[in-house]
Amino acid sequence: MAATYPPKLSPMLMTPDPHYIPGYGGFCPQYKYNLGKTYGKLTGQLLTSPDVRHSGQLVLQSCPFPPPRNDTKLDLSNRRKPRLGDEKLSSSMIPGYTGFIPRSQKFFAKTYAETTRDALTDFQKDQNHQQIHLKEQLLVSYTGYVPRSRFLIGSGYPITTNKAITEFSEMTLNKGSKIGDLQRPGAGGRQQPEQSHIYLQQLGLLPRYTGYVPGYKFQYGHTYGHLTHNALGQSTLQKQIVN
Repeated sequence: MAATYPPKLSPMLMTPDPHYIPGYGGFCPQYKYNLGKTYGKLTGQLLTSPDVRHSGQLVLQSCPFPPPRNDTKLDLSNRRKPRLGDEKLSSSMIPGYTGFIPRSQKFFAKTYAETTRDALTDFQKDQNHQQIHLKEQLLVSYTGYVPRSRFLIGSGYPITTNKAITEFSEMTLNKGSKIGDLQRPGAGGRQQPEQSHIYLQQLGLLPRYTGYVPGYKFQYGHTYGHLTHNALGQSTLQKQIVN
């Protein structure tokens, strides 16, 4: 006579759902006021008891396994621009790599390949977002040099820098088209005069210019723009005479 054994999923051996697994650190209603049973049986009794108030939606929900694969993350990881040096980070990382992976601390409860793919996808999205905003305009707190922004006034800093960078890009492209075959029609807008030197003959320098101006330290009594007007062409005595 063959021996009979109880099924592996017998109610005598397994606590029926819903119940919390030992080690769960979340809140369970009325748990601290009850004792005398195991954690699984006690939480299962509290979650199903009509006398205990609890949320209508359980914290632990069943999900399809394996989860559906998102090909968008894989495509975004493959479109990463090539960097200098070794290409260590890719969309198919092998377990055992001990190097740094950006944003990997935000993802858990998945395999190594899935965690690294999600981390690199999130990092690449942030990089693309920064590149888009950097091309459109500069931040207000930026104190560096912005080409072609000398004569653009009357607008906010983001608008001014956007126009200046656009105009500078068009000028650079037009200069390159003289050598190569690349042609780009102009936007039809008014362009500022090209500046190939610092000291202009018809205009003075803008205030807060920290460079050297010949003879400026011996002059006083006028504005900075008047005293720096044609800095290389006029003598100190000529600048002191108001026209």
